[in-house]
Amino acid sequence: MPAGRTYNVRASELARDRQHTEVVCNILLLDNTVQAFRVNKHDQGQVLLDIVFKHLDLTERDYFGLQLADDSTDNPRWLDPNKPIRKQLKRGSPYNLNFRVKFFVSDPNKLQEEYTRLVYGTISFENIIGDLI
Repeated sequence: MPAGRTYNVRASELARDRQHTEVVCNILLLDNTVQAFRVNKHDQGQVLLDIVFKHLDLTERDYFGLQLADDSTDNPRWLDPNKPIRKQLKRGSPYNLNFRVKFFVSDPNKLQEEYTRLVYGTISFENIIGDLI
């Protein structure tokens, strides 16, 4: 480019680039509804986790996680908060994940938040019933 000239990127080019980096993650929630979240595929997994936790209004987050729904192995994988989303979700967008209890506590009454106990109890109950069926 000759000296003194500037190049202005058109808005349509910027929008096209954004479409290539933005992905849709469909999260199966507790009530069996699916909520779609948009994130940048270069973001760390923690970004998606934070968005889901904020949507659910959960403050005690250590007990919950996102499980990869497309994983066909017997050992289910969890979304790693410290790795980029694009390295963990290999197939094309939209990605499917399940909101699950990651760590079970022996006494749910020790959870600090009432809402967390409710969410935790709902998931635990559904997992027990699912195992019996």
